[in-house]
Amino acid sequence: MKLYILVSNNNLNGFSFTPSGENVLLFENLPVDLNKLVIREKDNYTGILLYTNEEEWDYVRNYLKKLKILKKVLIKCVLLVKSNNYEKYYQDHEFLIDIRKMEISPGEFNFINKKAYIIINNRFAKRSNKIKIANLKDISKDNQLFIDIGKKLVKEKDMNNLFAKILLYSKEITGADAGSIYLIEKDKNGYDILKFKFSDTYSRNNIKLEGESLPLDTSSIAGFVALTGEVLNIEDAYKVSDNLLFDLKHNYDFDIKFNYKTKSMLIVPIINHNDKIIGVIQLINSKENLLKGEFRGKEAYNVKLLKPVDFEKNVFPFHKRYNDLMIALSSQAGIAIENNKMISVINNLFDNFVKASIAAIESRDPFTFGHSFRSASLCLEIAKEINNVKKGPYKDYFFSDIQLKELEYSALLHDFGKVNIDLSILLKANKLSPKELNFILIKIDYLYLSYQIDYLIKNINNYDEKKFVSESNLFLKKLEKIKENIKKINFSISDPGGVKILHEIIDSLKTIDCFDISGNRLEIINEDEKKNLTVEDGTLNDEERKSIENHVIFSYAFTRRIPWPEDYKNIPDIIYKHHEKLDGSGYPQGLKGVEQIPVQSRILAIADIFDALTAKDRPYKKVTDYLNALKILKIEAKNNKIDNDILNIFINKKIYERVSKEELTYNF
Repeated sequence: MKLYILVSNNNLNGFSFTPSGENVLLFENLPVDLNKLVIREKDNYTGILLYTNEEEWDYVRNYLKKLKILKKVLIKCVLLVKSNNYEKYYQDHEFLIDIRKMEISPGEFNFINKKAYIIINNRFAKRSNKIKIANLKDISKDNQLFIDIGKKLVKEKDMNNLFAKILLYSKEITGADAGSIYLIEKDKNGYDILKFKFSDTYSRNNIKLEGESLPLDTSSIAGFVALTGEVLNIEDAYKVSDNLLFDLKHNYDFDIKFNYKTKSMLIVPIINHNDKIIGVIQLINSKENLLKGEFRGKEAYNVKLLKPVDFEKNVFPFHKRYNDLMIALSSQAGIAIENNKMISVINNLFDNFVKASIAAIESRDPFTFGHSFRSASLCLEIAKEINNVKKGPYKDYFFSDIQLKELEYSALLHDFGKVNIDLSILLKANKLSPKELNFILIKIDYLYLSYQIDYLIKNINNYDEKKFVSESNLFLKKLEKIKENIKKINFSISDPGGVKILHEIIDSLKTIDCFDISGNRLEIINEDEKKNLTVEDGTLNDEERKSIENHVIFSYAFTRRIPWPEDYKNIPDIIYKHHEKLDGSGYPQGLKGVEQIPVQSRILAIADIFDALTAKDRPYKKVTDYLNALKILKIEAKNNKIDNDILNIFINKKIYERVSKEELTYNF
């Protein structure tokens, strides 16, 4: 430390000698430019000991109060008095180091100066230790934050969230008020540009730069860093060209537009694992001032820059140690961004593969095409509304983005097992296949011919043509009526009365003898055909319905073979249980209650039923309007088949109106 001793000519009569020496400065009177006096000592601690007297003390004290001195300079005074009344000056202990009577001796002078040196040096030592402790605390905080950053960036899957976290951590470490992340991308003409990906200015929440771009050249500071890979730590952006060997200029338009002032800047390149520059992190206006010895650690989000004076008072240069720390952080960010891009590509590839597979499978059945896509859309809408529920059994339930994607894949793949179902069953529009119906009609026609032949054989000796034609016509009308009724029963999806008519037909046919060319009795309607025609609801017999129901087992078996990541491990189970009923009457396991049936499966059940009911006309069913479909769902809920709380959300939020029946495919 250097100690300067200042004595004005007005105070020389307070000495019994004329003070002199290398560090003793005599001057005429105040004010003296003390900053200029010690400017050569700006990198070292400097003490100033000013000898003054009672007559000028008020002026000196007020002068020192207003004086803006360098941070590493400390001023103390020795007051020379004529009387012994020292007490009135005790209140000025902030500035006084000693009070002496006039005409001090050389010995006193040396003693006072040595004492002042020790006191001022000790004050500097305390201040220095305070600053060191504050810096150590800040370094410790930054190091811990840096460790946390590595963990969190690796886990982040969403690119926008990743950008936000990178900038958040960068600002928190450096105390920056504002910042931006740029990535190098191609424009529509194939040229490299710097694209704003994320920006945040704590003091101006209306600044949004996302989507804007800069040319990748040295016309901007960010462009220079992206091209050269240099780290720029700029103390004052308005004087950037004065401090650098190259010609760089700050874009003043930004400051004018947003009533902001860019002073200190720290710009680092984002480098990936191949040492390739992929972007830039730009930080603006550090609000950390550890030279005061104050550790707060949250300057980035505690100090606002609102007025011009705030930029002068609360903005400081970025500490030099942040150069290396931000390079390390930007490297982590670069790897995280590249990994995120790769994961995104893989996810998109898998996403489109799943949707293309579903579209291919559903194309086998043109009547149900789009069902899986619409069911997935309905499921997502239900889950998002559950996230907003404030009361009831689902008030504490929340679907994360990962869980929403898991639910979407489950809904898309819930009918995947239909690929294993015989197409003739899958597309069965009536109770009999066209081939089966035609075969029965042919047998009835054969029966008519057989009747005529048999009649002629029996009456060959007394043949009466008129009687033959008359009886043949009566028999033909009877058979035509049977054919008409069989067609009607076959086309009727739900008609219990048709079973009675069918039994009457079968009983009637039993009374008619008919033999094939081998002499065996010909069965017009065999047992399999009878079983199909007696189906009272729909078009499928028990075996066919069981085969259709087995699609759940096939879907489960197929999805279990996919090596799902941990986030999607529940997909097979969700699919397996979406046809279960709360009362235990569902399939394939007959599970019962909300404890055994996952909420995702209960959501999918409602979406699945609703879309099946309201889908366009199919050969085996007529379209059900929304009102009747909701009535059917309410009955199901009342009978404890489906989840009534989820159904209420579906109805109250009118989720059923959000997915158009014309949306037969996803946008992929």
